[in-house]
Amino acid sequence: MLTVRKARPDEMHTCFALRYEVFVLGQGVPPQLEVDGHDATCVHILALWKDQAVGTARLRTTPEGVTKAERVGVRGGFQGRGIGAALMTLLEDIARERGDTTMRLNAQERVVPFYETLGYISYGDPFMEACIRHVRMKKALDESAQK
Repeated sequence: MLTVRKARPDEMHTCFALRYEVFVLGQGVPPQLEVDGHDATCVHILALWKDQAVGTARLRTTPEGVTKAERVGVRGGFQGRGIGAALMTLLEDIARERGDTTMRLNAQERVVPFYETLGYISYGDPFMEACIRHVRMKKALDESAQK
């Protein structure tokens, strides 16, 4: 029923359309903030529910070498089915395969409890990003990264 995998090049428009639907239309993020110029260097993943695109996320390595989960979004009406957790699991698996030891993300405050159930911990002060209050979070991907 649920398939989560790396997006093929011909599916990038689907990932971007989902992000627009979730973040711009659903949450009021200004379109110029949703598109940030980093997509070309990211690994994009796509979640399909019975062959319908319902979720997307991307994995980005910053110029400082920080591994980040970004643009994690699930289409309205499909939350609560494990899609977000499946997206995060694949991002973490890809990061581990690359040898990354820590995953970081900027979580909207309202979804911090979701990320906590996946083992993420908050750090630092809340901040505004894309007109929404966020919290920095991180997770060790192996025992050597526990801090």
